[in-house]
Amino acid sequence: MTVRRGAVRAGIRRMVVAASVAAMLLGSSACGSSADSDAAPGEPNPTSAVAETPSGTDPSPTVVDVANDECLLTVSEVESLVGVNVEDGHNVTATLPDGTDTRSCEYRSTLDARLSDLVQIDVRPRPHQELPLDIVIALHSAPGKHSIPGIAPEVFADDSGWGIQIFTDAYKVDVTVDEFAAARIDQHTSASVTRPTDDHWATAARQIVTRLPAQ
Repeated sequence: MTVRRGAVRAGIRRMVVAASVAAMLLGSSACGSSADSDAAPGEPNPTSAVAETPSGTDPSPTVVDVANDECLLTVSEVESLVGVNVEDGHNVTATLPDGTDTRSCEYRSTLDARLSDLVQIDVRPRPHQELPLDIVIALHSAPGKHSIPGIAPEVFADDSGWGIQIFTDAYKVDVTVDEFAAARIDQHTSASVTRPTDDHWATAARQIVTRLPAQ
C-alpha cells in the first residue's frame, strides 16, 4: 500500500506540474500572437529576440540575497543541532558563474582550524514566484526527502539527515551540515558530530522561520 500511495502522489504531482506548464505555454502563445499582429509589415517583431540563459542556471531570481545577515541561528543553537562546539557564524560572499555575488552564513568547528565550515545557512527568494506555492513545493519534492510538518508551508528534510529546505511564501532556506567535515572531525578529533534527527531539524527550522525578514 505504501508503494501504491507513493505512486499516486507522484502521479498527482506530475499532473499538477504539467497543467501549470501548459497554462504558462498557452499564455506565452497568446502574448506572442498579439505581438505578431501588432508588428507593422516589414518591421521586426519586437518579441522575436529571445534571451538565452546558460545551462544550469535559474533565470527566475534576479536578486539572490534577501537577508543582510544570514546567520539566523545562534552558536548555542547550532551546537545543539550538531553536538560539537562551533565558532560564531560568518557571512561569506561567493561569485556565481553568471557573475552575481551571493551570500551564505557558515559556522566553523572550533576543534581544528584546518577543518572546513561545518554548517551553512543559505537564504534565497522563493524560486518561481510566478507559480503558486503548492506547485513550487511539488516541483522540489523528490525521492530522498521527507516532510516535517507544522512549521512552515513546507520543510523538507534529507533522508540522510544532513540538511533541510524551508519554503515560505517569500523565501527558500537551505540549512546543510557538511557530512565530509563531520567525518573529518570524527576521524581527527576526540569529538563526534551528531547527525541531526527530525526533532533537531524541527527546532532549528522554527527558530529560523521566526527570524526571517518581514515578508
